[in-house]
Amino acid sequence: PGGKYVQLLKSSPPGAMVVAADIDKARLKKVKQNVERLELKGGFFVVADGRKPPFKKVFDSILIDAPCSGFGVIRKHPDIKWRRNFNEILEFSKLQQDLLQAADHILKPKGYLVYSTCTIDYFENENVVQNFLAQFGEKYQLQKPENIPDSMVNDSFVRVMPHKHQMDGSFYAVLKKKADL
Repeated sequence: PGGKYVQLLKSSPPGAMVVAADIDKARLKKVKQNVERLELKGGFFVVADGRKPPFKKVFDSILIDAPCSGFGVIRKHPDIKWRRNFNEILEFSKLQQDLLQAADHILKPKGYLVYSTCTIDYFENENVVQNFLAQFGEKYQLQKPENIPDSMVNDSFVRVMPHKHQMDGSFYAVLKKKADL
């Protein structure tokens, strides 16, 4: 856990506040251990429920690495196809929607909101972002991805397909918050 966080920490300018928040204390501890092992500085770790973040509107950018069904990593974990059912996907979708809505409250105007999953399921990906935009579209603009192969982009959403791209499946969308209305 924490691969995306490590990348953010490595690429952030000196003095930047890079916060990792997770509801699972043990998982967050592993992220912190990885950061320490790599001798990276400047990380902050907060045990918190992303649906009720304990922050004010202070963030220029937020990455939501959302809990999901994991269908994108099915090659590594083939048991996923037997463990997951449609009701769980609907529960994940609801949680993912809640995480996006909560992030809106702590993201500054003109900030970036990145929504990411390790699944290839439409209900957890495009559907979640489209529902968020249906509710908050006057405040956000979906950003067209840059430097991404065309085969991975559809309507400004980035979707990596294992059978097509020879890597784990994943999804992300970048939303830019408009100036305060």
